[in-house]
Amino acid sequence: MVFWTSKTGIEANYSYAGTPSFAVEPWLVYTGRPRSASANPSTKVSVFIFDKKKFEANMLSSKIVQSKSLQKDRQFINATYDMLRNQVNNLARLKHPKIVTLVAPLEEHAKTFMFVTEYVSGSLLTAYQKSAAERDLLNLPFHELIIHRGILQISHALDFIHNTAAAVVLDLQPSSILITENMDWKIFGLSHLIRLPPNKTTSEYSLPQYKYAAPAFLRPNHNFLAPEAVLSDTISPKSDYFSLGMLIYYLYFGKTLMNCSSHSVSCYKEEYSKYHGRLLQLSWATVFSNLPDKLRCNVSKLMNRDVFSRYENITRFIDSDFFQDAAVKSMMFLDNLAARSDESKIVYFEGLVKLLPKFPLELLQKKFLPILLQVFDQSCSIPEPNAYLIKTNLNIIVEIGLSLSKLSFNEKITPLLLEKNNLDVVVKNAPSCLIENLETFNEKLKPEAFSEGILRPLISHVLKLSGVHSIDVQELLLGKIHLILDTLDYTTARRFFFPLVSELFARTTSLTVKIACINTFHEMVERRAIDKPTIVEELVPLMRAMKTRDSRVLMKFLELFKSLPDCINDDETVVFKLLPLIWNYSMADTLTLSQYLQYTETINKISQTIQNSHMEVVKTNSKQSNEIDSFEALINREAADDPDDFPDEETETVAVTPLQPKKAPKKPHVNSVFIASPSSIPRFDSPAFSSPSVVPSPPPPRTRQGKTFNLTTAAINNKPQLIEDVFDPETDESEQNDPAEGSKNANVYNGNFIYKSSSEQKVNNMSSSKKVENFGNSKKSNNVSKTNRGNQVDNTNTTAIVRANSIVNNTISNQYSEYGPYNQNRNNDDEYFEEFVYSNISSPLSLITRRITSAPKSPHAPTSKSFGEDFRNGESSALPPSYKFTPLQPHKRITSASKAAPYSLL
Repeated sequence: MVFWTSKTGIEANYSYAGTPSFAVEPWLVYTGRPRSASANPSTKVSVFIFDKKKFEANMLSSKIVQSKSLQKDRQFINATYDMLRNQVNNLARLKHPKIVTLVAPLEEHAKTFMFVTEYVSGSLLTAYQKSAAERDLLNLPFHELIIHRGILQISHALDFIHNTAAAVVLDLQPSSILITENMDWKIFGLSHLIRLPPNKTTSEYSLPQYKYAAPAFLRPNHNFLAPEAVLSDTISPKSDYFSLGMLIYYLYFGKTLMNCSSHSVSCYKEEYSKYHGRLLQLSWATVFSNLPDKLRCNVSKLMNRDVFSRYENITRFIDSDFFQDAAVKSMMFLDNLAARSDESKIVYFEGLVKLLPKFPLELLQKKFLPILLQVFDQSCSIPEPNAYLIKTNLNIIVEIGLSLSKLSFNEKITPLLLEKNNLDVVVKNAPSCLIENLETFNEKLKPEAFSEGILRPLISHVLKLSGVHSIDVQELLLGKIHLILDTLDYTTARRFFFPLVSELFARTTSLTVKIACINTFHEMVERRAIDKPTIVEELVPLMRAMKTRDSRVLMKFLELFKSLPDCINDDETVVFKLLPLIWNYSMADTLTLSQYLQYTETINKISQTIQNSHMEVVKTNSKQSNEIDSFEALINREAADDPDDFPDEETETVAVTPLQPKKAPKKPHVNSVFIASPSSIPRFDSPAFSSPSVVPSPPPPRTRQGKTFNLTTAAINNKPQLIEDVFDPETDESEQNDPAEGSKNANVYNGNFIYKSSSEQKVNNMSSSKKVENFGNSKKSNNVSKTNRGNQVDNTNTTAIVRANSIVNNTISNQYSEYGPYNQNRNNDDEYFEEFVYSNISSPLSLITRRITSAPKSPHAPTSKSFGEDFRNGESSALPPSYKFTPLQPHKRITSASKAAPYSLL
């Protein structure tokens, strides 16, 4: 059968480490934490566990007990357990600040005993057993002041036990003194506590007799036991005085005065005789030479063999001069600080500031700091907080925090300081304390916590204050401008901090605050924390609106004026906005002669800098203008003097694909990109080819790879003028068929025809490096004109060659005779008619060759729009649906007449 059980008591309420922190015979001490969700996560406790199974096994192995079944042995084990129960019960009954506090009572289990106390970090025995290096590593305190205070704490515990509880500790030794986290020394070993009979100060006592191998915790430690307890079988509170003297010797010498290793009466008598002989031979001062002078004189009243020569009461020892030290008394006052009045706290804090250098850092960090933080939180929680109390307390907290690492500072101080309610109270009631310690907060806090948690709320509150009391704190805050600008980013400084300072400058009537604001502006300008627009649009108008003309303010502004031109870096802004302002300030009646001269010197320096800068600009512009004129003159001169680039008047070499034309004398042939059925050829007497009312201006010349390509047209005004040179039927046949002569051409610009005769397109013989190809008639039987395929330079603007296979009658020539002479003698049997159409579709120019195959007298000529206008506007309604566009290869040469103005084609 299996029984299911759940954890209860200590194990259910507390979690603890798997290994003990230290041992206090016979207990193992573990560091634990409460499991409760409501408990503070940082709260620690100490869990004491006694392993009964292990103890019984050790007793059996050491032959102290023969068998657990034997009655005698069983009684021994039970007596041991009773003594442990008595120890925990004594802790529960005796409640005093200098006695270890019991948190959870004793729990007995089948295998263990366990109970919980306040957190303790060790005992005097474990601390002194470590080496000096280990003590430093663990921050174990052995400063004289700490020992001094520890003795006083133990004395107060004895006072309570003797005079209130009417008992004798009897086992006062290093292992029974535990050290708390706050460096407090507290009595723990109460397993041998003896209560005195009523109304008596002494009691009979017999030492328990155990075997030599019995555990040490079963009997009092003979090295610290009073002689009357061992030799006379009597005890009294004065027996604890002797034990206290032995403990003091151990604290200052690090060893025991006697060495009773066997824990027997005979051994004790022998060791005590040696000690007493040394006292008689030497002296108290010699034997206790390491003790402070004020303490050494009290030792004889603690450890005298004659009981009646000892102190009558422990309070006499507490009142001795040894404990009248200001540092020791301040530590004792600290224990009850939370219960004191605000006035008492203020007086205490004012005195404590002077004593802080006397205290060791361990004591300040572990003892003072927790109590001061508790008082700080308490002061911020009341409805009407005391501003001066908060300020003095926080100053001490920060000073102690300087000795902490960044991690410890954020664990102990930051959470309480940045708690919303506490921070608001401090900002409103003690802003000067925060300002004075900004460097410490910046060093210890995380950047975001410092900037957003402390600095921004502090700046926002302080710079918005008004009244006489705000002057000092505002001046103090602006004095931290370097730290502020180092912390705030550029955007925050410009949008958050600068407007607050500007508003304060315009609002305040304090001269010192105004000067502090000017220093802030100057620093922000020097460090480029504000940009040019902010200076021009916000800072300069703010200075212009200032009414005061106090010389101290004006001279502070003069320092700022010297830095502004470099930050503005704009001559026009300096001339029109900054210099007039400087002149205005310089004319103030409050300035002395030397101050005025400084202003004029600054004005002249700024003006001279602007003049020099502008002079360089003028020189540069003039130089560039001269270079442009020289360049244009150079290229014009070279263009006129280079005969290779211009072999004939305004001609260029282009690539022409040679064709074999049909023999058709006196009739020019032209390629085209329109391919249509013979029945769909438009008639030229159609209104579609009428001249448009407005002819767009030709594009400017462009260059390509250093060459200029020209297309010759007549001068264009409202209507294009036809070149007055037409095909002459009487021209010599050899001249007509010469390829160099070119065939009859008609250029069309925006649908208007401009005709050029072949005689105007004569080309000189070219060199071997440059081939010249012209339009002309071939002498072969199948004459096909060699067509100059246009040089395509752009994707939209084109020059097209239109070939029409139609018979042009005299009525067509008469219709277009207003544009110039037209060959009226063409007969109706002509097979080919050749024209050049220049069509301006968009901004750049390009060449496209268009081809039209024709049949005699096509009846499908367009009737409404001109061919050029229809093509330019991207409309196809004027063309028959059978037209197709076939792009040809670009030409490399264009021939133009000398009488016309050139158009550059790229």
